[in-house]
This record gives sequence, structure tokens and C-alpha cells, in this order.
Amino acid sequence: MDVFSLKGSSLLSVYIFGLEVTDFRFSLLKNCPKIQVLSFDCCDRVSEQVINLGKLVQLDFERCPRIHGGFVHLQVSGLSKLESLSIRCCQCIMDSDMEPLPGIASLKELQVVCIYITDYGVSYLGGLNKLVVLNMEGSHVTTSCLDTISELPSQQSLNLNRYFLRDDGCEKFSALSDLNVLNLGFNHITDECLGHLKGLTKLEGLNLDSCKITDDGFAHLSANCCG
Repeated sequence: MDVFSLKGSSLLSVYIFGLEVTDFRFSLLKNCPKIQVLSFDCCDRVSEQVINLGKLVQLDFERCPRIHGGFVHLQVSGLSKLESLSIRCCQCIMDSDMEPLPGIASLKELQVVCIYITDYGVSYLGGLNKLVVLNMEGSHVTTSCLDTISELPSQQSLNLNRYFLRDDGCEKFSALSDLNVLNLGFNHITDECLGHLKGLTKLEGLNLDSCKITDDGFAHLSANCCG
């Protein structure tokens, strides 16, 4: 059955895979005003739609090839309850697509796993003051991105796995005093970076896979482990 033929006024979650979502088909989602979770996988033309689902809490895009430029619609769509936005493996996404995201002031979780995002794209995220979880694994970002990330006051989980991080600039990690989880795997950091983590006393999970860390580096974290 075509999912868009359902009236479905009681639907809370909708997953759309591999469909060309035309304006007409998308408009039928308005018959499902209670939707809280909406996921698009391998869908075209989503960028041409304006999402107007006031109870939406989670919105996911994965492998959507034509959504570049579409996130500006999220600012004007009344998504005042949206807490989680995931953008994964959408190879059309670039730095300019990040600019509208601070307009979604309710965001608590942002997953942007897209290889073309750089430090410039991250700089747009400075207004997300409620953001608790940030995952930007695999982006073309350097330690300069910490200028923005270190000023996000609510950060508790940060994934910078497979970045281009080096020791220079890592002192900004010390400002993220509420971090519980930090993923720094597959970066070019050394013992020097760990020296800037010793004040993160709430840290419970730390991934340093394939980094150049020695026993001397782990000594910086001894106070965290004992605390």
C-alpha cells in the first residue's frame, strides 16, 4: 500500500524509503498531525518541500541526493518542538547548508555525517545553545572548529571521529566542562591534547582509537579516572 494514501491521523512515526516525494504526496502528511518522528532514506526532492508538522521531535535524512539548499525551509516551518536532526551520507550537503540550523532553537541533538563540511560550516552552529549531542564524524574539519564548539554551553556528547584534528588548538576542549562522552578516534593528536582534557571531570567515555597516545599521555587523565 502507498504510504501516502493513508489518512493515518494517529501515526506517530513515518519512514519513507526510495520514493520520489512530489509536492502532492508530501502534502498528504498533513493528514498525520501527530507525527513525532519522520525519516527520509534515499529520497529525492525533499529540498523542495516545506515541512509543517508542529509536533515533530525527530527528523532524519539519509542518502538523500538532492537536499542541498533545503534546510532553509526548516526555519519557517513551525518546528518548535524539533529536538533531533540527523543528516547522514547526503553527499550534496555543503557548508552553506549549515547556515539555517541555528534557527531551530529547540535542537538538542545534531548528527551531520557528511564529508564536505568544513570549519566554515561548523561556524554557523554557534547559536544552538540547547545542543547536548553533536556528531560530525568524518567531516573535513580541523581544530579551528573548536572555536565554535567550545562555546556551545550544553554539550555533553561530542563525536569528532575521523577529523583532521592536531594538538594545536586542543586547549579549547577545557571549556567543555559538562562533556560525558568524547570521540577523538583517528585524528593526529598526541599526549599534548590529553593534557587539555584533565579538567573534564564529568567525562565517562573517551575514544582515542589510532591516535598517537603514550602512557605519559594517559597520566594526564589519572585524576579523571580516580574522581
